[in-house]
Amino acid sequence: MGKTTLALAAAYANLSGFSTVVFASAKTQRLTTCGIVPRLKPDRHLRDVFRAIAHTFNRADLLLKGFDQQIETIQQLLAQQPTLLLIDNLETVEDWQLMLAFLCDLPATVKVLLTSRHYTPFASIRLLPLAKPDSLTLLQQQATTKQVSLNALEMQYLCDRTSGIPAAIVYAVGQVAAGYTLNGQFIHLGLTDNEYTRFYFETSMMPLRGQFAHQLLMALALFPQSAPKAALSYVAGSHDAAMATTGLALLQQLSLLSQHNDRYEMLSLTRDYVIAELSAHPAFEQQARDRWIDWYISFTQEYGGQDAKEWNDYTALEQEWENLRAVMEWCIANDRYDDARRLWQQVQSYTHARGYRGDRLTDWNTRLEWTTWLLAAAEQHREWAVVLDLLYDQGWTLTLMGNPKQLQQAAQLYTKAWTLRSHRDTEFQGTLAIHIAVLQIEQGEFNQALQWLQTANRLLDACPKETPAVTRSLTQLLYYYGEIAYKTGDYFCAQTLFEQALVQAEEVNWQRATFLIKDWLADIAIQLRHFSDAQELLQEGLDVAIKNQDACRVAFCERSLAQLEKAQGNAASAHQWATTAKQRFETLGMVTEATETMALLQML
Repeated sequence: MGKTTLALAAAYANLSGFSTVVFASAKTQRLTTCGIVPRLKPDRHLRDVFRAIAHTFNRADLLLKGFDQQIETIQQLLAQQPTLLLIDNLETVEDWQLMLAFLCDLPATVKVLLTSRHYTPFASIRLLPLAKPDSLTLLQQQATTKQVSLNALEMQYLCDRTSGIPAAIVYAVGQVAAGYTLNGQFIHLGLTDNEYTRFYFETSMMPLRGQFAHQLLMALALFPQSAPKAALSYVAGSHDAAMATTGLALLQQLSLLSQHNDRYEMLSLTRDYVIAELSAHPAFEQQARDRWIDWYISFTQEYGGQDAKEWNDYTALEQEWENLRAVMEWCIANDRYDDARRLWQQVQSYTHARGYRGDRLTDWNTRLEWTTWLLAAAEQHREWAVVLDLLYDQGWTLTLMGNPKQLQQAAQLYTKAWTLRSHRDTEFQGTLAIHIAVLQIEQGEFNQALQWLQTANRLLDACPKETPAVTRSLTQLLYYYGEIAYKTGDYFCAQTLFEQALVQAEEVNWQRATFLIKDWLADIAIQLRHFSDAQELLQEGLDVAIKNQDACRVAFCERSLAQLEKAQGNAASAHQWATTAKQRFETLGMVTEATETMALLQML
């Protein structure tokens, strides 16, 4: 009867009264081409609601705490600002008593809106069909919008047949707009799911079958988020722009999809039905799936494949990310190794960059899941060069994530990669040795790190020096020698090494490396009490990091500014910078860095 729709409409109508809105759904099933399958991650437990709250507040660190600490922190968060908490499908929650206890203990700043087929101990609104006058009003409004002329008898007929269900009224008028007659053609709409679905879609679908509009509709069901017109037309099987425009206009008239800025989307209920319709046309589905994959491979070849070690404009990939993710995961689920590998090679740098812009615990766990599958598949295909790339990538991701277990996993991956290194050229081997050295630095094993850097130096000496890639690797050598010198207290040596690295980075216009090197030079300047130099470098670095939306580097700049203010005796300013940095590290899921910054705050 529209519980979720009404709940969301109420939320939107009252947004001005809340600083934050949290939504969680306990729905347990969805309809796919394989029939009804369970949702993999329904919000059926209190911990799932905690996860939704943590995601909304950009506090991934909450998920790492114990249950009691989560409750305490969440209550503190919610008490700080007016919050609306929506929980959909409450009847399918499993830990019912815990959920009720949590809801009853929420602070007064929180308003809760629940939807449920079952009664709850809270004040409730029971949704009933529209009264007849309201049904007639909605019918007239829809008829005017769709430019349909209905006489009094037809209005009465539709009012009776739709039983006051608002969505049924909208679709019924859409059918009339499509030319469907009213002479006994509508089945009676009862309130069972089966009858409701038949009325809701089948009579709209029948006149579409055999038309390109039908193919467009089934194609759109493959996209979990809105899709561009060009992609829809291609996946549906036509390059004819006029045909696509006509078909999409028809589908809009039937209220089967909506348009926003040349992108198209459908309601989830519509998608459920259309996916079932898609399964009834297996030949078309297979062809559409192939075109769906091909379109996004072409898309990523145009907009992806960026340099993972440089800042890039990822706007195009960001807009299509949920669709790209669906394609990748479908390829994995259906053992489409070649397609998954080609997609991964193009989106690899973007998935890495997401960890610098948002919650790396979520984003990098996703890329680790993908590369784990790709690694196994590449080994099965005996594509050892690809295997090495994936081992290298996973090892680097785990090194950056940085907790002891992840560092241990990275060491295992690098050991395996080193045994397979002969399948790649000397330049790759040198870069691999550098990354192993970085792992040793993260583990505090500086002597072993120096040995690996020396190995890398010997390998890179055998490579042509004029190539930008080798120049970058040589710059990295100086960089990590400098980091070891800094961490062992030899600041003058570290300064010399970083200044040499800076010259080389600027020679090849390596902007991100230039920024990172200047950040280290600023920290060195603080240690040497060259405060004006440090201030200039850090302010420049902060501006660059903000411009490139690199939240990770912004946090490091803020922490360095806290160190600078502390060194100058400005405790209040230092505390402010450190607090901001700590919060940003927590949002990014950078637990080690957040802990280190907390230690700085305690010193202040």
